[in-house]
Amino acid sequence: MSLPLLPTTVIGSMSKPGWLTSEWFSITEKWRLSGKEWKHGYDEVLPALAQGKAQQYSLEFAEPDLPAKLLEMLPGKIIQLGVIDVGREGIETPQIVEKRLRAALEVVPVDRLIAAPDCGCGALPREVARAKLQAMVEGAHKVRAHLRDNGSGKS
Repeated sequence: MSLPLLPTTVIGSMSKPGWLTSEWFSITEKWRLSGKEWKHGYDEVLPALAQGKAQQYSLEFAEPDLPAKLLEMLPGKIIQLGVIDVGREGIETPQIVEKRLRAALEVVPVDRLIAAPDCGCGALPREVARAKLQAMVEGAHKVRAHLRDNGSGKS
């Protein structure tokens, strides 16, 4: 098995048009009405998403520095894990990316984990975005090499 390298743009398998949008807005509207801060609420939102029809979720984990243990709340789902903080121009090292991916692999099977930035890089200067994405690629390569050499990875 190999660790996916780049994010995918397809989220879930749409059985009918618009279901993902309406499902997501229903969950986020309930959250908004609760008055709680979003980034500290994954522990309450993820169980609701786990019950959803989507098979893949893109989650911002780098900027809020969330613990990978939260990913246990999405059993059987494919996780596009944010390992690059796009809200700042500081460039992560491949080692930071590797650390985030390894932590996620403690709870997510290797075939269900995709390395990704937290969100799009369009607001970043091109050279910063490119350097961040390069760090993501290098970090993913380090994890792949470790898995290949040690035959490990949760499956």
